[in-house]
Amino acid sequence: MSVVIHHNPECGTLRNVPAIIEALGETPVVIDCLDTGWTRPQLLALFAAADLTPRTALRTTKSPAEELELLDPYIDEGLPPGPMAKEDGTPRIDADGNRIGDG
Repeated sequence: MSVVIHHNPECGTLRNVPAIIEALGETPVVIDCLDTGWTRPQLLALFAAADLTPRTALRTTKSPAEELELLDPYIDEGLPPGPMAKEDGTPRIDADGNRIGDG
C-alpha cells in the first residue's frame, strides 16, 4: 500500500499523522502542501476519491475562508475557475490548471 500525505507542517493536528502511519508499518510519502500545493486536476481527484465536494472539504476554523467570502451561500460548490494564488498573492495555478513556479 502507498500512503501519500499532503501535509501542512504548521498544522498541529497533522504533525502527528506521519508518525502514526509509520507506527503502522508504512512509510508515507509526505508532500508539503504549503511548498508544493496541488494542481486543479489533483484537487478534483482527491475530492472524488474522498467523496467530498470543495465546500465540504474547506477548512473553516483557523483559516481565511470567511474573509475570502468562500463561505457565502452564493459561492458555487465547485472549484473557482481560472488561476489560483497563495494568500500572499503569489500565483500558484494558471488559468489552464497548471502549477506555476518551482514548488
